[in-house]
Amino acid sequence: MIHPLAEVDVAAILASFERSGFGRLTLELGPARVAASRTVPAAAVAAAATAQVAAPLLGFFQAGREPGAPALVRPSERVTEGTVVGMIRVLEDVNAIEAGCRGIVAAVHVRDGEFVEYGQALMTVLLDLAPDPGAAARAGQGRVR
Repeated sequence: MIHPLAEVDVAAILASFERSGFGRLTLELGPARVAASRTVPAAAVAAAATAQVAAPLLGFFQAGREPGAPALVRPSERVTEGTVVGMIRVLEDVNAIEAGCRGIVAAVHVRDGEFVEYGQALMTVLLDLAPDPGAAARAGQGRVR
């Protein structure tokens, strides 16, 4: 036999929910149902679900493969871990910069030809948190450059 929930029981359940890190609670005991959810501020979700692509060295940022060439990526374009998102030129050396994450480019923070420092944010990527369906198929395969 299921006993009905008293008001103090519901209060205790909701207090436990508030202390937890869960976003939603649904509890059904016979005819009684307790449901609660919390909303996370959009800024917190955005901060948690973004990554910065940082300059791995100092030099001049190139948006394209060559000076003046079209940008390799633009805001709203999808990138994967190995997507080349820009180049950094140091003297005569040109170094490809990979995204290092999967998602959609939310913003590009530097202009073509701009000098960048080591660790400076080049772009922000809105992360794709869904599992990569092709990861298992690519596991164990070497990268060819």
